[in-house]
Amino acid sequence: MEEKTIVIIEFDYHAEVLANAMKILIALNEYKILLFTSDKIWQQVRFSINQQESVEVHPANSAKEIQHLIKSRLKDINDAHAIFFNTIASNFKFFSSVEFIPPVILRIHNSNTYFNPVRSINPKLSPFYIWKDLSYLVLHVILKLDTVYRSKFIREKVDYFQFPCSTIANYALKNNYLPNDKLFPTVPYVFMDEVLPREASYSSTNIVILGGIDKRRRNYKEVYEAFKNLTPELNTPVKLSLVGKPFGIYGKNIIKNFRKLENDYFRVETFNSFVPQDKFDEITANANFLIVPAVKKTRYKLYKELYGFTKISGNINDMIIYQKPAIIPSFYPLEKSLQNHAEVYQDIDSLTAVLKRWINNADYKHYEVDTIIEDYSFENITKRTRDGLRKIV
Repeated sequence: MEEKTIVIIEFDYHAEVLANAMKILIALNEYKILLFTSDKIWQQVRFSINQQESVEVHPANSAKEIQHLIKSRLKDINDAHAIFFNTIASNFKFFSSVEFIPPVILRIHNSNTYFNPVRSINPKLSPFYIWKDLSYLVLHVILKLDTVYRSKFIREKVDYFQFPCSTIANYALKNNYLPNDKLFPTVPYVFMDEVLPREASYSSTNIVILGGIDKRRRNYKEVYEAFKNLTPELNTPVKLSLVGKPFGIYGKNIIKNFRKLENDYFRVETFNSFVPQDKFDEITANANFLIVPAVKKTRYKLYKELYGFTKISGNINDMIIYQKPAIIPSFYPLEKSLQNHAEVYQDIDSLTAVLKRWINNADYKHYEVDTIIEDYSFENITKRTRDGLRKIV
């Protein structure tokens, strides 16, 4: 029987997503894998996948080596049965010029940027952003023609598109970003292969918000106002952990404001820099629940993205990885399989009400993850990937 080969290309930055994609493909036990990546990314993923005989790695030591590496191994790439771009965020001109023979699958991280860039341009009128946006326009849009070549790559080179969840895939279909026959089965960035032992404390309520304290990604002000309403009424110990680096004056002010709310029943844990992974894991494992204060609109480069519709919130992945119930804003379109593990809020008053019930009545226990969420089980994701590949290989 002929040995089947899949090429994976990741020269940009999604190391964790790449590692999980590799684990899935290795588990299929049907393909030899040719991985083309940067040496930096390979150093981040090599230990998590325990390099197998079925994996052949071709690292580029610098950005300048990428084109030479691909050209020198183009015959091997074109002898493969499929090519999977885990990310393409650079080298658009080069990759749009390469003649690929096997079907090409592209994982989409930011739908508006890749399918609707011109209408998604979202300038910010502040000195910092005007300078940043102008720099991006000059270097990437005008000189490198990234918008032109990204569109050319998507239009002429990509046969199938993969999204992290059905809500984002359905939004792309609804807005005619792609035809249905170009949709590869959705594959989440993360998966569950066992139910973790519950480490959360019940002597106090441990609440966690994960990620950098950055107003571009999370609405901390709304959470602060809810706790401002709530803390005078607390009669049971609560610990709120803001597990991320504060960004700019906004981040420092958020920490300062939360600290002013501390009393005998409420304390805040914060950090001044990036949180080491082992500490991050420890705090999250001990959480009773998460708050996911996602903003509706964010930006990638120069383009507007919509959390839940064109881009997934990393905190939704955290829900799955750490198997924690969460309180999330009502605008965010959760997958059906996650809805039993979350409660939504519309505004400050409703967030205050949900927090009061989850703390005083321990209502979060009704939403806890007690079994594998089927849509995110490793076996289910592996099967979807296998079925998708068998249709095109």
